[in-house]
Amino acid sequence: MVLLLPMYLSGQVSFVAQADALEVLEGSYVNVSFTLNNANGQNFRPPEFKGLKKISGPSQSSSMSTVNGRRSSSISYQYTLLATQKGTYTIDPASINANNKQLKTKPIRIKVLKKMKTKGSGGEEVFAKMQVSDSLTVMGHRLYLSYRVYYKIGLNVTDFEFATRESYPGFEAERVNNFNRNGLQREIINGEEYYTKIVAERTLIPTTTGSFEIAPMIINALIPTNRRRSFFSVEYKRIAATTNGLNIEVGELPLKRPPEYSGAVGNYSIRSTISRNKITQDEAITLKLIITGNGIAKDIIAPSFDSTDDLDIYDPKLNNEKEYVTKDGIMHETIYEYLIVPKQEGSYSYQASFVYFDTDSMAFQTLKGANHRFQVSKGSGRRMDDKEAIQQEELTMAAPFEELSLEDKPNIPQQRSILNWFLLIMSIGLMSMYGVKYYMDQQDAIDPEVKKANAAKKVALEKLKVALRYKEKGDTRAFYQEINNAIFGYLQDKIKMPLSDMNKAQVQDVLLSKGYGENIVNPLIEILQKAELSLYAGNADTSAMDQVYDATTRAIVNLEEHPQS
Repeated sequence: MVLLLPMYLSGQVSFVAQADALEVLEGSYVNVSFTLNNANGQNFRPPEFKGLKKISGPSQSSSMSTVNGRRSSSISYQYTLLATQKGTYTIDPASINANNKQLKTKPIRIKVLKKMKTKGSGGEEVFAKMQVSDSLTVMGHRLYLSYRVYYKIGLNVTDFEFATRESYPGFEAERVNNFNRNGLQREIINGEEYYTKIVAERTLIPTTTGSFEIAPMIINALIPTNRRRSFFSVEYKRIAATTNGLNIEVGELPLKRPPEYSGAVGNYSIRSTISRNKITQDEAITLKLIITGNGIAKDIIAPSFDSTDDLDIYDPKLNNEKEYVTKDGIMHETIYEYLIVPKQEGSYSYQASFVYFDTDSMAFQTLKGANHRFQVSKGSGRRMDDKEAIQQEELTMAAPFEELSLEDKPNIPQQRSILNWFLLIMSIGLMSMYGVKYYMDQQDAIDPEVKKANAAKKVALEKLKVALRYKEKGDTRAFYQEINNAIFGYLQDKIKMPLSDMNKAQVQDVLLSKGYGENIVNPLIEILQKAELSLYAGNADTSAMDQVYDATTRAIVNLEEHPQS
């Protein structure tokens, strides 16, 4: 049964109507409430309850809460109405003044059904259902399983207990506290009114593929008796209800996946912001990518964006990660920060993207962030990415003078203090000039082939530094994904080939056509094949990560050292 529940965001002002039943029998009742959220209201005006007799109300209640740092408040006006005659009745909008305007609720339609005359019991006193959010799913998708109990109005049920042990083969199960609790509701089943309540919920995360049976559960409804076991303990009558069983099919993700796939499975949205829209060549922009979804946060690999001819984009930094519970289930928000450094002045735009597997459409989807535009003006000529080296050089040159005291002495004239400062600055300048000249002389003396090898290794290590982090963590899936990303990202820059056109066969043909020998091309293709098997066929070998990392480094170095013929 779908009830009119308040659908609002924390902090947003709203005025909503809700009912605990949309269908009732003649002679039964319905509870209706009008709730103002996150505002102070005045001049509340209830509707006329045409066709329904008011038994009590309005009773007033209020509440305040803080969830994840967000404060919310509400005030409710509640009525109990008696349904005296068969028919469909509309509860018109209520109104209230808040924030200098009048707010109105939406109307509610209540259906009153004729009460059927039955001899004796017309159905089970208590029964239960086991329900799952999806019976057909894929690896990496979080499922929600709930246990709902129904019992006849008139039974004094005060609690419930599981009489059988839970078992979820093929899944990792966790208890969910208070995410879908909607209290008692009422439903009409076979002409009789029942209370219904979700008594427990679990999240199920697949651990393997296959077809799995979730066995029926026995749930006891507890009804207190007049007898006591002790002064503190009440005896209960137990009425057992057996749920249905469930069959869940878990499949693998499609083998053909976009190279930019993040590992996320579920439903997602993204937002992006930039720190500034006007900078000089000496400065950098921070792009913040906010990813929100109902998947499993630990499965996500941070999107890696390739540098362009005009912009250097550095590896992301995890800024923040949090998980929270909403009416739709468990959500997570992950924030990554990317440093963007311009190579030259001009007007630029950049749009981040995020690729995930959507469990509604059962297909890979690409989300685009805002198209951020920014202006780069001429700077001093010093590149942002040189600043650390420059700062370190300045600190190194200044080290011999760290212990010098430059404080003025009472008996030394101020002019001498100024002279000391001048001499110190001159000394640092001369030493810096000497150091730079010495460094340049040393570089000129290095063999050109050694220089080329060092440069090639630097390129390889830069491309593979993210893969190295995952290797050290022992995260095989993320490691092989990053190996794949690093090679394709490197080749995109190296042979100016769009990522959308890249596959193993195409890469092999292009490299051979550009004059690279088979001894250089084939090892690279073998690495891509191994990464693909590890990612898509579940053939991830932890012990082989060291070999694959070293082989990838050598493959990139070979391409750098051997120019095309």
